[in-house]
Amino acid sequence: MKHLALICTVVPVLISLSACQPLSRVEQGASQAGQAAGRGIERAAEATGRGVDRAVGATGRGIERAVGATERGVGRAADATGRGLERAGEATGRGLERAGEKIEEVTK
Repeated sequence: MKHLALICTVVPVLISLSACQPLSRVEQGASQAGQAAGRGIERAAEATGRGVDRAVGATGRGIERAVGATERGVGRAADATGRGLERAGEATGRGLERAGEKIEEVTK
């Protein structure tokens, strides 16, 4: 939009100047305006490219962090599950021992 506004501003100015200046000066001014617009477009394209590169890099880093956090979370969940299973096994073992003791008491 900025480039279109620049062109829309430059063209009427050049037309009005053409009435006051010789044709070669108008052509020279139009040429310079075109070159300036071209340089502006090139700079905008370069800045856009840099912005895209930064966005891609940031997205990649974000994905790496998310994967790392997920791996850590899964590892912690597995550890907690393992501890829970160990405790459940120990409790079951104690319960079976007590049940065995009660059975022995009753059968004496």
